[in-house]
Amino acid sequence: MIFLAYLLLAAILLGAGTLTASFLPTRGARIGLGAVVFLAVVVDSTWFAAPLVNWSPALADRAWAGALALISVSALLAATYYRRRPTLPAWTWPSQHDLAVLMVVVALFGAVVLVLPVPLDTDAQGFGQLALALRDGHDYTTLAPWFPEIDYLYSPGYIGLVAHLSARFDPGIHSVQLVLSAVIALLFVWTAYDLGHEIEGPRTGRAMLLAALIGAGLITAFMDSHYTALLALLFSLGFITFITRFLTTWRWTSVLFAAICLAGVPLSQPDVTIALMIGYAPWLIVIWLSKPRPNLSAWLILVVIIPLVALGIVAPWLTSLNDLLGSDIESPFKIASSHWRTLTIMHGGVIVILAALGAIFTLRKRHPITLWMLVWVAAIVEFSTLGLLEKNFPNQMEPLLKYDYPFSMAWHGPIIPYLILGGAGLVWLADRMGGEQFDRWAGRLAIPLSGLAMAGIAAGVWFVDPLLEQSKEQGVKVYGAFSSAADVEAMRWLRDNTPSDALILNHPGPHEGDWVPVISERETVYFRPQPFFRDTTLVEERQNRLRDFWRDPADPSNAEVLIQAGVNYVLVPQIFGDSTRFADMLRWRSPIDEAASYLESPVSAAPYLRLVHENDGAQVYEVITP
Repeated sequence: MIFLAYLLLAAILLGAGTLTASFLPTRGARIGLGAVVFLAVVVDSTWFAAPLVNWSPALADRAWAGALALISVSALLAATYYRRRPTLPAWTWPSQHDLAVLMVVVALFGAVVLVLPVPLDTDAQGFGQLALALRDGHDYTTLAPWFPEIDYLYSPGYIGLVAHLSARFDPGIHSVQLVLSAVIALLFVWTAYDLGHEIEGPRTGRAMLLAALIGAGLITAFMDSHYTALLALLFSLGFITFITRFLTTWRWTSVLFAAICLAGVPLSQPDVTIALMIGYAPWLIVIWLSKPRPNLSAWLILVVIIPLVALGIVAPWLTSLNDLLGSDIESPFKIASSHWRTLTIMHGGVIVILAALGAIFTLRKRHPITLWMLVWVAAIVEFSTLGLLEKNFPNQMEPLLKYDYPFSMAWHGPIIPYLILGGAGLVWLADRMGGEQFDRWAGRLAIPLSGLAMAGIAAGVWFVDPLLEQSKEQGVKVYGAFSSAADVEAMRWLRDNTPSDALILNHPGPHEGDWVPVISERETVYFRPQPFFRDTTLVEERQNRLRDFWRDPADPSNAEVLIQAGVNYVLVPQIFGDSTRFADMLRWRSPIDEAASYLESPVSAAPYLRLVHENDGAQVYEVITP
């Protein structure tokens, strides 16, 4: 079912992208780019209106319907225009060889959706909590309805998409996140292919498609559930593509679409927004060294018009955050020299070498986009690893660094520069290996190799259990999924069989209990903490009181503690209910010491609890009231 949901959402967005592509100011059918524009219109219109009329699923319905109506009418007008002008150049579509490779990408991300019980690691737990609060509380600045006293400062674009889709469909917020994020990753790769076409043609398009996959930054960000960053990177890539087109044709439609995509970036994630800003601003000076140079009017459009239009789109949202923007919420993270490992190793290393080759052998052309990427990489290194500006100009840098997350900057910031420069490096290597002859061989092998890749992906899904066992034997040390399939079933049981106002006592973890509020859709004692939360004192006091239960559930005095706190149910994660099942779980590390320090006695020994659900160690207990 979840795989079908993935295919359906991909088909809807790619279908909308095909309609949108028919009127974009590009050289051919840029389907991925069209889907980016459609999604940006949905996000922009939602969050232009939400601060004015309050967010609701109905508002999001209207945003989707309005965007679809707008692109349908525009596509119809474009079709009429081209029908009356038969002498215009024919519309070029992706070749069958390119489509074969793109279908492999569809299958690759679909396979991940198919095998994961929940998104990996911890980030999606937090995004899911925010999406649930938005869906049920209709507030994008607090954790209402359960914790209205806690407010937070974060970009609402991705969270709003998840909240809306989960309100209209039933796979659960964790599954919606997997499906939506896999489609976003797919669109990113497809848009990289489109960008390459716009820069230099089909060869560069194919090279950038491959560079997007070779650069492990995208894959690791997807696997580590950095979903808001993926959406912001997607809109950034759309923005860059329209800037590329504007520098070629100087059309106002490119300006409009660039601004629409740019507005989506701060609505999606603050870290990528800062990364884009620190690359774009200095490039506007360096661009005068490029070939060809922009004229003054074009430069002013880049400097003033596009940012102002984007700012106008996000102005209602920013205005609604006045109190939070002036608060003491700030990033606790610091620039560190150790982030050089993230800049290189987290991206797989190979793409860094390819990007260096691309930079060396294309710099003499002084293409404006190449210069932009070089400036961008330098800025990422400075704001994540070196910190020279912070040391020498601390007061001037403070407003920007208030929300800077250097580790995220080193992870997400280079993804786009690496793929563009790395794509140029691949083109240079192809030229060294025979140029046109290499292209012919690549064309002949594309479909057979795509077939082999499809078979490999299918085999990976089919043999996922023995592959999981082997990876554990080989000593893989990533965290993995903090809830198992049995845990998900227990949480769904809570969702389907408990009153909507029930209070669930989940494991204090950290990590193992943080999916419970998201999947059970109930108030829980513990949830994923975030550095951008404020006024958490009351919640933390309750959490501290109820940790005594987890230290010794068999102590009869804990019955009164649970009853006074209003706890109705207790959920024991599978990893603690039956640790022998660890071999079957899609995780590679045991619980950290803090999480493992609880349960001096088993929960089953508590005389005031009644077991109401059990599946392979995942247990739900009901509190027995006098």
